[in-house]
Amino acid sequence: MIRAYLRELESRLTSCNWAIAIEVARCDITGLDDIVILLYRFRIKLKDGGLLEMMERVIVEGNSPPCHTTYRFHWQDANGKLIRRWDNAPHHPHLPGFPCHLHLGEDMSVETSKPITGLMLLDEMDALFS
Repeated sequence: MIRAYLRELESRLTSCNWAIAIEVARCDITGLDDIVILLYRFRIKLKDGGLLEMMERVIVEGNSPPCHTTYRFHWQDANGKLIRRWDNAPHHPHLPGFPCHLHLGEDMSVETSKPITGLMLLDEMDALFS
């Protein structure tokens, strides 16, 4: 299941018309008994000169569906200014949907967000760039 998820991510990324280069900064799959863990970090250079960084930790235990435990998806413009960052670091406990949240723009305003996976992020980026 983990390898299928990773293959789908890679396939989707290579077909994105808004991505011009993909760097795999990290991609580890480890297994302990009946648990398999994927930890990846991709850096995607965008057509407009911006950058999208994707980091996600996914765990599969036995035949259970993947559990996306940690994520950070950071999108910045060509000048290095934040556009959006989705993450689930536990540092905004006052927000509904804690720990999931979204940072917006240079002022880093924060709002609640639903949990998001790498594939969901690619859907959102496709919609934003279409």
